Amino acid sequence: MSKNRIQSGNEILIDWFVRNWKVQEVDLYEICRNHKVDLIVPVSYTTLPDRLVDATLANLKNAAHIHSVFRDSHIAFASCESTGYPFSGAGNIEDLFKEQFLGVHDIKPLIAPHMGNTIDEAYKIKLTLDTVGIHPKGIMICTGELHGPSAKLVYRMFFPESRIFISTVSYRLEIQPDHPVLDQRTMNRWILSNVKRQAALRACYGIWKINRPLGLKCLHVLRKIKHKAAN
Repeated sequence: MSKNRIQSGNEILIDWFVRNWKVQEVDLYEICRNHKVDLIVPVSYTTLPDRLVDATLANLKNAAHIHSVFRDSHIAFASCESTGYPFSGAGNIEDLFKEQFLGVHDIKPLIAPHMGNTIDEAYKIKLTLDTVGIHPKGIMICTGELHGPSAKLVYRMFFPESRIFISTVSYRLEIQPDHPVLDQRTMNRWILSNVKRQAALRACYGIWKINRPLGLKCLHVLRKIKHKAAN
């Protein structure tokens, strides 16, 4: 069997997996007619020293578009850490690139403290919103197709009074060869990472539905786990 045929078969299998894995999204304009979205969160996939990684930039563009529909909404984000993960100063660089991009669209974001993973990202955003007295009724999470199911569970637990919506970009943008996080350099590693995270989150969510304080304790344990940096 030729290498090209094997690769083509693998891509078909991955496409099938993603179609069955991803969150089924509601049309943006249907949401606009029937619901209120007052918070938009472009999920961070970290940054490179000279530019945002593809998925981070795509999520940011998607958030700006959604903000043009929900003009009264806030955009809030948390960037990666600056203390060595994925590289020294990364969070400050990511903050700057994001502020510059949103500034072109006349959007002033709410900037949360730097974070170590998607659970920590949601937690830091919640703390920031609580500090300024914002309690969103509808939250739109801008993320990738593979990451979407995990994002929905995390925000459902941290924001139980809010309605959670997901808007995704292609899973192909979630990996790139020079990504600073090792698991996001190849598709197979990234898929496995998402499956493992989702399994752990579903266990936490099951506990949370029975006992919310205990479920949140479980979530905070996962909040301390980080992906391995590529370098």
